[in-house]
Amino acid sequence: MNSLGQYLKHGREEVGVSLEELAQRTKIRLESLQSLEKDDLESLPTDPYVRGFVKLVCRELGLTPQEGLARYESLRAHAGPSDEMTWAEERSLGSKGRLGRALEDPEQVVRRARRVARIAAWSVAGLAVAGLVWGGARLVGKWTSDDPQIAAADRPGEAAEPEAPAALPLSDVDLGSTAAAQRTSPPE
Repeated sequence: MNSLGQYLKHGREEVGVSLEELAQRTKIRLESLQSLEKDDLESLPTDPYVRGFVKLVCRELGLTPQEGLARYESLRAHAGPSDEMTWAEERSLGSKGRLGRALEDPEQVVRRARRVARIAAWSVAGLAVAGLVWGGARLVGKWTSDDPQIAAADRPGEAAEPEAPAALPLSDVDLGSTAAAQRTSPPE
C-alpha cells in the first residue's frame, strides 16, 4: 500500500493538475498540499483540518476519500502519538498545558475577565441608550401626529374629543323647495 503522499501525488499527476492549480481549486495553502504529498504531518495543522484537506483533495482529484483517510490513519499510527492531549493526560503526566500555564499568571486571567466584562457593560449600555432613543422618537412621533384624535388618545391623562360631523354648506340646501320642506317637517 502506497503512503498517503504517494497516493495523492499519483492521483494528481494522473489528472494532470499542478499543485498550484490544486491549491486554487481547493483553497488549501500550497505549503499544506506539499506537506501532504511529503507525508510531513509535523508541518500540517491539527487532525480535523488534515482530515478535511484529505477529503477535499481526494474529491477534487476523483479519488476515494475513504481510501485517502485510511492511508492518513495508517500514516498517523506510524508517526507516533499526537501532540494534542486531554486534561486527564495532562494531569497524569504532571506537565502544564494551556490551562496550567494560564493559571500560573492569575493577573492575566483577571485582566482578560475585566476586559470582557467592560466590553459587555458598554454593549448593554449602548443597546439601552439606542432603545431609549428609538422609543422616545416613536413617542414624540405619536404626539406630533397630524390627526388630533390619535395624538390626544396617545397622550396619557387626556381624553380625545370627537370631531363634529361636517356641516353641509348652505348653498347645497334649497329651503324654498317642497322636497326639502317635506324632509325637514316632522311626521304627522
